[in-house]
Amino acid sequence: MILAHNHPSGVAEPSQADELITTRIRDALSLVDIRVLDHLVVTGDAIVSFAERGSCEPPFRPLGAATARPSAGRNPGNML
Repeated sequence: MILAHNHPSGVAEPSQADELITTRIRDALSLVDIRVLDHLVVTGDAIVSFAERGSCEPPFRPLGAATARPSAGRNPGNML
C-alpha cells in the first residue's frame, strides 16, 4: 500500500504526527500481511517520500511470518 496526503501549507517536510501515523498504520496493516511501501507528502511543488528517507522500514514481524494458531483438533470451540 502507498499512503499519500497533502500539506496545504506548502511545506512538504513530514511532521512528527505524519511519522507517528505512518508507523501506526504500518504496524496495524502488518497484522494482516499488508505492507506499506511508501508514504508521500505532497504540496503544490514538492513531494517527499518516506521510503526514500528510509522511514518505511518493515515492522518487527516480517511479512508472511507464521503466526501461532492452534490447530482445529486442539482448539475447543474452534476459536481462532
